[in-house]
Amino acid sequence: MNISEDTTTTTTMSNISEVTLTASPPLRIFGASSYLFFSSLSTVMNSLLIIILYKDFTYITNVGKTLILAFLS
Repeated sequence: MNISEDTTTTTTMSNISEVTLTASPPLRIFGASSYLFFSSLSTVMNSLLIIILYKDFTYITNVGKTLILAFLS
């Protein structure tokens, strides 16, 4: 069962890659940039979701401080 699942995922991925390769260069660039944008957007949305879930302001500020320190270090 795992083998069949793997083959289906690989076939869909190969189809997507074929479409991107046959597409015009600007469209290919757009596809790559949009993928990066959406992946970064998902991380931003996850962090926003955490902030929405924990509405305690002090907790949010502490998390923000730790994130800023983590990025600066």
